[in-house]
Amino acid sequence: MGDTGLFIAGFLITIPALAGIVSLILAAIADGRENDRIQARIREQENAGIQAGGRSGDGMKE
Repeated sequence: MGDTGLFIAGFLITIPALAGIVSLILAAIADGRENDRIQARIREQENAGIQAGGRSGDGMKE
């Protein structure tokens, strides 16, 4: 296999690998955003419980 063949083989391997890496990065970003939404909802629920006079936390504190 000549230099051109090696270049083409490397190129054909690199493109799908790059697509996989990009998709993993985008999935991690989406997961982080979803985690931020969940954490914000939990904080809102805890704040609503505190404002309503309820207890907040895991129930272990007295």
